[in-house]
Amino acid sequence: EIDILRYWRDNTLKSNRIGNSFVKFYYWLSPPIADFIRTKDYLRKFVRKCLNPFVKYLEKKYNK
Repeated sequence: EIDILRYWRDNTLKSNRIGNSFVKFYYWLSPPIADFIRTKDYLRKFVRKCLNPFVKYLEKKYNK
C-alpha cells in the first residue's frame, strides 16, 4: 500500500505544479494529524478503510 501511494506521489503528483503543491501541503498538514490518530485505534482503522478503495484503484491503474 505504501509503495503504490509513493509511486502515485512521485510519478503523478510531483509531475505538475498543482500536484507538487498538494504534496507540500500534505507534508505540512499530515504530521499533526498522524500524531493525533496514532493512539486512537478506531481512527487508524477508519482512515485505512477510507484509503483502501483509492489504493486498490491505483493498483489497477498502475498494474502493480
